[in-house]
Amino acid sequence: MKKILLLIFSVILVLINYSCEENFSPKGDFQQKYILNCVVRGDTSLQTATISRSYNVEGYDPSANTIDPFLKDAFIRIWAGDNVYFMRDSSLARTDTSRYKGPLHFFYINNFKPGNNTSLEIEAILPDGKTLKANTTLPEAVEWNYNNTDTSDTNAFRIPSLSHDYFSYSWYQGSSLGWYLPRLILVYAKIVNGSEERHEIQVPQKYEDNGNGIGPVYPSPSKNTLASFHNIALDSVFRKISAGDPVKSHYKIYALVFELLIFDDNLSKYYSVTNGFLDDYTIRLDESDYTNVEGGLGILGSYIRQKRGSKIAAEYISSFGYVPANP
Repeated sequence: MKKILLLIFSVILVLINYSCEENFSPKGDFQQKYILNCVVRGDTSLQTATISRSYNVEGYDPSANTIDPFLKDAFIRIWAGDNVYFMRDSSLARTDTSRYKGPLHFFYINNFKPGNNTSLEIEAILPDGKTLKANTTLPEAVEWNYNNTDTSDTNAFRIPSLSHDYFSYSWYQGSSLGWYLPRLILVYAKIVNGSEERHEIQVPQKYEDNGNGIGPVYPSPSKNTLASFHNIALDSVFRKISAGDPVKSHYKIYALVFELLIFDDNLSKYYSVTNGFLDDYTIRLDESDYTNVEGGLGILGSYIRQKRGSKIAAEYISSFGYVPANP
């Protein structure tokens, strides 16, 4: 038994000595890569794209690089069916010049607003002749489920709910199983010198302890087809809009607007790969990079935006001293 232990110990010493003599580097051989990023929005005619390149530095600190990796003078076109659109080269001043001093280069087109379920193809020809390509299809619209919270209770259609401590929005998926980002916006006005000043404020889903005290929790991208909001979260926002102002009647409440961003297959896969497997207690070292760009890295994605309004109960508005815009 002692001989076996001595043999094992000797092998361990050899491996330790061998590993100490080998030169270890966390950096592999540098390979020049180009990155194309473009997220097409279905709710605007202004679309933008960026092209950057990978870079190498002495040592292991990537922030040591001071040469701007963003490219200009590329030729970019987008096909939508039989139509082709060309993106123009542009730039804007950086707000942070601590690392890169020059302007930020990007590409844009301001007359392109594709419809739902439109197939797109992008091609970028770089100054050195290299070509990057990608495809995507804008998502389809969803169908709203108007039976909020509880279809057996007439109070279920009231916001906030009387029968529950929360109220919900839900929708039906189309043919694809995409990801979504919901937002709930309170639209109100403040009366100043007899005129209305319109304002919007996002309503959190709930409040919880974040380690530094109680804070708001807002929706994040997910594949859920239902979003719930606690009544006390809405209460908090109602109190916040007039904080410090004793004249509550100067505030007119219009409505809640539920806004839903619907991601295409590429954006859904990106969020699924980079965020979908994580929870608050998970650390993963082999996180994947998602790309759908042929000839390089990056993503061509798209999303559409849908909205639906909800009327807030007049007696609830009046309980704060506010004025219902639509009593």
